[in-house]
Parts: sequence; structure tokens; C-alpha cells
Amino acid sequence: MNLRQIKGNTWVLEGIEWIPLYKLDDRRCILLDTGVGQEQEELEQTLLAHDLVPVGILCSHAHVDHGGNNRYFQEKYHIPVALTAKEAGMCAGLLNLKCYFLMLPPGMVEREASNLIHTPDVIIPEMDGPFSFCGVEFQVLQTPGHSAGHIAVTTPDGVCYAGDALLSREALGAKLPYCLSHQIAIESREKMREVDADFFVMAHQ
Repeated sequence: MNLRQIKGNTWVLEGIEWIPLYKLDDRRCILLDTGVGQEQEELEQTLLAHDLVPVGILCSHAHVDHGGNNRYFQEKYHIPVALTAKEAGMCAGLLNLKCYFLMLPPGMVEREASNLIHTPDVIIPEMDGPFSFCGVEFQVLQTPGHSAGHIAVTTPDGVCYAGDALLSREALGAKLPYCLSHQIAIESREKMREVDADFFVMAHQ
């Protein structure tokens, strides 16, 4: 993975997904999402190569390509994970995940997504505004639609991580980009017009 600075202490890991991180200092960082499970080793090795140690995970939503390594980092580094209550509920167990993977049999859900099962340490309030996590004050915007409890996060540097709330050129190539509710997702995109940020990062490049 390539690690690129966006602005100030806000950087991005460029892999299958773009995973922003916020540096607390030369060594400690907060991950904004953890990407897909298959990139776990590459993600960790990139952090180690840059002498970075994660101290927290502020997750936009609990899909396999955004929270796929939450549990791994939570357990290995003993760090807190923050999710909204709606996303946390989905991660509570296999039956909860089955509600998301509605058409898949339980055995396949277990094989494909059991790495999503974990208990977050911090529940993000269901409101817009400042949210303090690991000593840093972020700005959180509730942006449901793509998933039930999706959020966008703006760092103190004025960099907004939109997660999957905004559609990149890559995602627009799909016939119908995935949303739990397209109408609610459109309303969230309209809401994001008001975000005062110098840069926007979309997960899908």
C-alpha cells in the first residue's frame, strides 16, 4: 500500500479501498476504517514500515470492505473501535449479519463475513457535530442510506472522509451502486453539500 499525505496530520493508505488515518504524533495514529480482510497483512505491514501504531479505529460503517479488520486490530493492539449503534448491532453476531447478507445461507455468511463480528468499545452518538475520540475532536455527519448507520468524518485538518456516502467515478460505473435505501442516500448526499472541508476522500478512490 502507498501512504500519502492529504493535509496536515491526515494521510491515506491507498489499497483496494482508500483508508484515511489521522496521526497523533510521529508514531501513533487513528484509522478511519480498516478495509477488507484480504488486505490485513499489507495494511499492517505498511503501518509498520512507516513506524505507525494504531491507537483507535473510527469506522464509517460495518461493511466487509470498511470494517473487515476491525476485530483483528482491536484484539491484537488492544485499541478501541467506534461505531454507530446501528452498525454495531449488525456486528453483534452471525444472525445479525445474516440480515445484511439476506440472500446468502448462514454457512456462506460465516465463511465470507465472520471477521466482522466484534463488539465496539465506543458508540458514536446519532447526531451531527463534534465527537472526541482518542483525544482528537472530529466532526461527525450522519449519512445513512448506503447503510443504516453510515457516517462521514471530518478531521481537524479539514479533510472529510465520506466513506461510501459519496460516489467516486469508479462507483458510478456500476449500473446501480449499492444502497440500503437510495432515497435516503440521496438525502445524505444533499446534506453533504454543507460540509466545510478542504478535501474529500471517497473510499472507492
